[in-house]
Amino acid sequence: MKTYNTFNKKDKKPKEPAKALDFALHFLAARKRSEKEIVTKMRQNEYGDEEIEETLIKLREFGYIDDRDFAQSLINDQRSFKKAGKRVLVQELRAKGVGSELIEEMISLNATDESEFDNALALANRKLENLSGEDQRSIKNKLYQFLLRKGYSSNIIARVLRQLALGGSEE
Repeated sequence: MKTYNTFNKKDKKPKEPAKALDFALHFLAARKRSEKEIVTKMRQNEYGDEEIEETLIKLREFGYIDDRDFAQSLINDQRSFKKAGKRVLVQELRAKGVGSELIEEMISLNATDESEFDNALALANRKLENLSGEDQRSIKNKLYQFLLRKGYSSNIIARVLRQLALGGSEE
């Protein structure tokens, strides 16, 4: 019968530090993670604060965790593949536990108004293909709501609608 050296709530015995590091490395194997994601997952698996801190120190030393690098990677992926707007990017980064100051810095570096407009226009053009046969007002409303859900500001959406000759006065 196998026995595991695990944290038991009754006797408060910590898990082995090497197992904590192995656990974190396994968790990181799938994709980059924020520090908060790692801490949360380790707490869910009943690792103690001391083990978590030791593990984070080692992961930082090895270069496996860096919230700045994580935020950059997430922004690049979201903007490239999903064409996400600033609001969605901020929401995603907050949900992953990235700090507010770092979020502001990374968004300002990576999401200019022109890149926002270009991405929104590309999304709108793709969406237009599925809206053929509908009246102009309906198309305008559907595009507006679609782009809003993707995280674009009403100013960017209005510019896109004007560019597509659908009018952009709706807020």
